[in-house]
Amino acid sequence: MSEINIDLYFTKLVEIIEKLDDLDTTAGQLTALISQLDTINDNIDVDFSNISLPTTLIHLRKLILFEVEININSNLHSNLLNFIDNKTKRANIEPEHFLDLEQEFVLINEVVIVVKNIINSCNCMHSRANIINKY
Repeated sequence: MSEINIDLYFTKLVEIIEKLDDLDTTAGQLTALISQLDTINDNIDVDFSNISLPTTLIHLRKLILFEVEININSNLHSNLLNFIDNKTKRANIEPEHFLDLEQEFVLINEVVIVVKNIINSCNCMHSRANIINKY
């Protein structure tokens, strides 16, 4: 079962990163996706508490890849920071794109708060949290 959940984890991670490429992604959408990723991660933890060893070599490789990703999380982290940066740049460079520029900055601020919470809630990202403080 953990092998399936590991696959789901990486599928959800790719979905989040693709969503971060869309500058119209809202804080609510981002929160929902991260919550789904956390749920999958929790399921993996439960799976590993119920099995003694990976059942196949492929399963072991996926487990190693998962552990490396969960401990580094650099891909998600850098995409979250780029998302904030790009949203802010777009609002500053293309103000005519928005009917209400002030409301866009409120939305960007909501995203910044969500990203800060994501980074602060992840043990692997605590050392990088100071990067986002510039926003």
